[in-house]
Amino acid sequence: MKSKALRWILGGAGAFFLLSALVITLVEYKRFAGQPNVFPAGGRVAGVPVDGLDAPAAEARLAEFYRLPLVLEALSGFAHLSARTGEPERAMELLTLILDHPASAQEWKDRAARLQAELTTELPLELVGAAQERGRARGLDAMVAELLSESGQEEQASVDPHHWARA
Repeated sequence: MKSKALRWILGGAGAFFLLSALVITLVEYKRFAGQPNVFPAGGRVAGVPVDGLDAPAAEARLAEFYRLPLVLEALSGFAHLSARTGEPERAMELLTLILDHPASAQEWKDRAARLQAELTTELPLELVGAAQERGRARGLDAMVAELLSESGQEEQASVDPHHWARA
């Protein structure tokens, strides 16, 4: 009889501990799920700082970081095309934007500087200064939107990286 009672006591204690572990796990899970999921301080993904950001914000920062060089390279092409097709002021605006932007690769800055020097000799200084000011004032997003609207590609040529994943 004694061993049967001992089995019940041990079985009951075991069930109690299992239930306690389950309750503790559920309480801790609920507490953890309520916390914001952000990258820790000093966190980086592929060299891009994402500390303190949640997943969607980190994804947006990475997309922006890797999108910029491509957009700036495309603007460099537009600048050269504008210079060759009789729009030197537009080219000067684009070149100023490329030269002033911190994400521009040195190779693009060198090409832009050469073309800018060439255009500076062809245009009156007042036009050069005015075009450079417009380029600085407009900003990257406004310039890209303007170029896309002029080419009729507003919907097709989105700079949103998810646009190309859906296509």
